[in-house]
Amino acid sequence: MILFLKEIVQKVVLSQAFITVIAGVGVFAISQWIIITVTNPYQTYLKAASDLSREMLKLTHKYTNFNLNENEQETIRNVNAAYLSAVWNSGWFGRKKRRKNGFEVAQCINGIIGASQPSTTGKAKGTSIVDISRIEKFDRNLKIQYRN
Repeated sequence: MILFLKEIVQKVVLSQAFITVIAGVGVFAISQWIIITVTNPYQTYLKAASDLSREMLKLTHKYTNFNLNENEQETIRNVNAAYLSAVWNSGWFGRKKRRKNGFEVAQCINGIIGASQPSTTGKAKGTSIVDISRIEKFDRNLKIQYRN
């Protein structure tokens, strides 16, 4: 009888340890899944938004005066493409709306680049201030205009 009770106690203790280990591994696996599918893509999106904001603020005086050279245009296009890619892969929550807004932002940035090339005819093309305000409306993480 004592031997029988000892075997039952050992089985119960082993099963509790097994359940504890499985629960710990499950919590770790779920936390890693959340980090990989939600946190990392969102951080990549925020970094791309900050890079785009930095380049646009750095070159504000150039594109508002229609004076972007080829290198500056290429730089803005590259950070715009990185931004659009990060928006497209940016986590699960609000993905559809963020993709739609990100595409609109990318189109507005391309419009600003196109309008701010030096004119060959001598006539200034109108850079749309509406595009700048639309960009900041579509994505509140972007700041491309100095304000008080």
